Amino acid sequence: MNSKEILEKYRAQLQARSLSFNYFNRMKVFFDYLDAHNLDYQNLTQETIVQFLNEKKYNEQSKNAMISAGRDFYKFLGQVENEWYKFKLGKTSHNIPDFLTPQDIDEAKQYLKTYHSAIYSIYKIDALLSFLFASGARKSEILTLRRQDIDLTNNRAKVDGKGRRQRYVYFDNNTKKDIAKYFSTEQEEINAFNLTAMQLIYIARLLTKHFGKKIYIHLFRHSAARNFIMKDIDVQLVSKILGHASLTTTMRYTEPNEKMIADKYKEKMQ
Repeated sequence: MNSKEILEKYRAQLQARSLSFNYFNRMKVFFDYLDAHNLDYQNLTQETIVQFLNEKKYNEQSKNAMISAGRDFYKFLGQVENEWYKFKLGKTSHNIPDFLTPQDIDEAKQYLKTYHSAIYSIYKIDALLSFLFASGARKSEILTLRRQDIDLTNNRAKVDGKGRRQRYVYFDNNTKKDIAKYFSTEQEEINAFNLTAMQLIYIARLLTKHFGKKIYIHLFRHSAARNFIMKDIDVQLVSKILGHASLTTTMRYTEPNEKMIADKYKEKMQ
């Protein structure tokens, strides 16, 4: 099987796992390097990886992403302990994630309903954005969510998280109303919200154009986490709701940004 064929098989596998194509894109760059140097991907050596990383001059974050992609791809080939695992992930600075406010969510809904309701119904827009912000669910969890796993009586949904670990996410009464209204207008076909990965990405692109800054589906998860923290929900509980493997990940959302500092100063000092 040539490199192009195996890459396409990998791409299809990522799609089946409801994952983004970032790993595919990175491995394509790696395969272009191998082809340019007449190297065989099936006989990978540690030296080849070192030469590749040195040539690309990746920063620490990009280098880590490349190593993770390499690990995943060769695991896909059946090589669980592959050459990429001989490289340790470097330490990177953890910036405070950007986030959307409840007002931003309302604005996003209004924009999509005003200008793009021919693509996404107004009920779908309300239900989806409300659920994303209220629950903190991952994109992959949205794409695999079924209506039978959404409990409107108890305001919760059972999602399949990373490593197939199931957990419950929760939502408020307004979100419940949005979901119930949407479900009454459209039958389930693909998943609970009848959206493909590309349709979700397209929504993010539309909002990026509207807000003039990068909007991505995972940003709703960041925003939900920050909203939980702002409502004084215990950080350990937030970690459980989000399905974080480490409390350190959740702690990033407790750090104030400039807007929070300015708002709190005005509240306390004026």
